[in-house]
Amino acid sequence: MNKGLVMAGAAAVLGLAGTASATQSRINSVGGDIKNFTFLDERNIFHLPAELVKYGGWAGIQTADANTGTLSSFGFHYNFTPTVVLAIYGTTGAIPGITLDSAATGGDDGIRFAGTAAGIRGIHQGSGTSNVGDGGVMHKGTVMLGLDLGSARLGFLLAGYGDKETARDDNDENTTNQGPFHMDLGVGLGVDTSIGALDFALDIGVGIPTDEGPDGDGVAEPKTEGKQIDVGLLFRGTFAFSGPHELVPYVDLDLAFADSQDVITDDAPVHSGIGFSTVAGMDIRLNLEDGITVQPGFGIFGNVVTSSIDDGDDNAVEKESVSQFGFFYNLAVDVKVWEWLDIRFGGRQHFYWNWTDGTEFDGDIVAGKTTSASVNHFISTGVGFNLPAGVSLDIDVNTGWWQNGPDFITGAGGAGGFGLSAALSKDW
Repeated sequence: MNKGLVMAGAAAVLGLAGTASATQSRINSVGGDIKNFTFLDERNIFHLPAELVKYGGWAGIQTADANTGTLSSFGFHYNFTPTVVLAIYGTTGAIPGITLDSAATGGDDGIRFAGTAAGIRGIHQGSGTSNVGDGGVMHKGTVMLGLDLGSARLGFLLAGYGDKETARDDNDENTTNQGPFHMDLGVGLGVDTSIGALDFALDIGVGIPTDEGPDGDGVAEPKTEGKQIDVGLLFRGTFAFSGPHELVPYVDLDLAFADSQDVITDDAPVHSGIGFSTVAGMDIRLNLEDGITVQPGFGIFGNVVTSSIDDGDDNAVEKESVSQFGFFYNLAVDVKVWEWLDIRFGGRQHFYWNWTDGTEFDGDIVAGKTTSASVNHFISTGVGFNLPAGVSLDIDVNTGWWQNGPDFITGAGGAGGFGLSAALSKDW
């Protein structure tokens, strides 16, 4: 087990045969995305909490490059007993908000799956006709507990997010009060069978936006009422074949719901939306000789989101529906060059099609149907250093660096700093 304090960047997901490094930088170095829960790594715990029992006795920090928007974090794992593991994680900076629309359509990558790195789920703050909250939500902390029951494993995750901004007038009366709150609850179950390991996870996220503003007398009162709910179901299997190699099938389902209403205006419209996404695929983990792991994968995904504005009397004034379907393939590679050095790289390509059914307003079509097709391509590289005393350093290297050298030395541009992120960790 190879774990670490996380320090600058975003390294790789590929593990050496029989080992597993524990940083987001390592996962990002081998491609990120689906590899967050298919590649053997401690970071799987944020999608499959029951995996926590495999990773006790660890401490680490991770810092992120400001240009990437990746979160910085710290955390530690502690074994109360050989079968009970506690983990606590914190992050710095605001959580990147994910709107209901992007949660359902997968954003630029075309893929949306339950959970995100560092145990932080997208807060469905809403967009356009699904406006349900304000940005800048801060991570307050994530606590996890893992239990080893022999042939079965249990895991629990609880995370909280929120911030608050209050303004007062000369009479010490509230004039504004903004601060959405979000809670994330995850439960995982792992079972070891004669044919392989089965892992399941259920994740429920609930958000309650707060948005108060002054009434006619200058006193703050609620402006909006709303809620946001996200339910994710994830299955992953691990089945040995042809000696040391493994097949890793998976299925993920994610349902997002949000609505809000302006409660000050008498004829306040009701904004609502619902999104559904699914991803299914298979990775092939090839554990080769001399510490080489090669893990190709492929899969399909589909997303549907609908949103509407009602006039307050349950009459739809405006409505829209967007659908998406696609397929992808990816690759992750981790090579142990020497005992102290790992080289990692990965890539992925997504093909997807979008359909918009058009927009109706007061029964009239104001925007017609649209279709589009897109291809996204992404590559990543990274290095890992296995230092004395069980310390590891993972770096997610900007691919432009290999061509132009670090920008601060060459001035060539397009290369960024040395790496996108780095992680330093200690295993005990």
